Amino acid sequence: MEPKEKLLIQGIIDDLTTAIAQLENYNQFSRWTTRMLLKAAIHKAENIEKQQAQKQKQQAIAYTGYDREWLSSSATPVDTTEIFPGEVFVDTADFDSGIRQLLPRYDEMLNAIAHCIPPNAQRILELGCGTGELSLKILHRCPSAQIIALDYSPRMLQFAKHKIESAGYLNRWKGIEADFGDWTKEPDKINIGIGFDAVVSSLAIHHLTNEMKLKLFQRIKESLNYKGVFWNADPILPESPALAAVYQTVREEWAALSGTTLAEIRAKIGKSASHGYSHLDQLATLDNHLQMLKTAGFDPVAVPWKYYGLAVFGGEVS
Repeated sequence: MEPKEKLLIQGIIDDLTTAIAQLENYNQFSRWTTRMLLKAAIHKAENIEKQQAQKQKQQAIAYTGYDREWLSSSATPVDTTEIFPGEVFVDTADFDSGIRQLLPRYDEMLNAIAHCIPPNAQRILELGCGTGELSLKILHRCPSAQIIALDYSPRMLQFAKHKIESAGYLNRWKGIEADFGDWTKEPDKINIGIGFDAVVSSLAIHHLTNEMKLKLFQRIKESLNYKGVFWNADPILPESPALAAVYQTVREEWAALSGTTLAEIRAKIGKSASHGYSHLDQLATLDNHLQMLKTAGFDPVAVPWKYYGLAVFGGEVS
């Protein structure tokens, strides 16, 4: 915590202490004074909350670059076409190539999830399947697997379906247009049942607030079989401004190795608007994710893969 925030918190404590003392010596004047002190304490608390939210947003923007505010005035502007959070690119056909330029070692990250799923897994749920890249890797590695894939983007689902069909896996894959936030809140509304051997997700859950992340992790845990696993691949919130700068440099270097720049890639990115339970990037630190998984009942929890600001993390039902 910053020294300035500590002083603000101490100020709140002092105001509340004085207010309580006023109540103990109650009279008409002290009632007015107490009201003013309590208002001051609430105002200070709100300021701290706003400062924390702004700091978190700035760190998230510094890493992800999905938010248009990240771009400097000299950078190529992104497309103003509105898209769902997670769709990233205005043209879905740009996603597979663009995401590989935008995020270092994208395929390695997805392969880490596929390798962490038992090869004999039968029933798998994917949350936010996007263009179907993770589905393909899992179907190839797990010959008996049947995947139920949820995504709220009809164009992403259609793109994924064509890809899965072309690979000859359509009889083992079912795409459902749905918001997995709705599944979290009202599982009966999306009739997919329980008893999954694995639940997976990539580049989707970071659009939920931390409160919703925890509720989702709890729903996932309840939906898994004994010894079932959950693995998620997502960007994480840098633990410090110094690390945020390191992560950003790594991504700039990766884009250069791919023969482009982050500005050129972002010129193809649309303007995200909140949709359902998903918002602009709501990043959390890796430690926060692991704590939420433990709170949800996963044991053990693990991080089988990490590369700077990207990580694969999850746990098992024991």
